[in-house]
Amino acid sequence: MRSLADATLTATLLPLTASVATYYIVNTTLLVGAIAVLASLAIVNGAWIWLPAAAVPLFVCYRL
Repeated sequence: MRSLADATLTATLLPLTASVATYYIVNTTLLVGAIAVLASLAIVNGAWIWLPAAAVPLFVCYRL
């Protein structure tokens, strides 16, 4: 078992980069899927008039 004092930059950076990339891909995929499902449900159920109102909080979250 290695100590933290023996950790090199590549030994630390590679797992950190892999975990950040995995988190980003999974989070983005799930968020896009949820938005697409909600938009399609709104269109199918005739609630398409509310889609612009739902876009405002999404845009604010995107800009933050």
